[in-house]
Amino acid sequence: MPIDYYIQQTIDRLNDYKRLCTAGAWQAAVVERSLAVLTPEEFEVIWRHYIDRDAGFSSTVARKLNCNLRTVYRLQNEALRKLTISMFGPIDY
Repeated sequence: MPIDYYIQQTIDRLNDYKRLCTAGAWQAAVVERSLAVLTPEEFEVIWRHYIDRDAGFSSTVARKLNCNLRTVYRLQNEALRKLTISMFGPIDY
């Protein structure tokens, strides 16, 4: 194969990589903007449940926020609702 073929293949792969990086940066920006709508308590619940997950996350968050488990789950539901609306817009049922 001629050298031009390999050069073009390399350029195509670099362009594909650049598109992936751009898409990743865009997605990260959407998530960051969505997380900004949460209260500190809601952010804590989402962070502990989905990112920094441990076995007893509910109890840990309840102690940290000085509330009961019911409140933790209410905060989680409200945070997920806000994130969904922020990322995808209102959803009709």
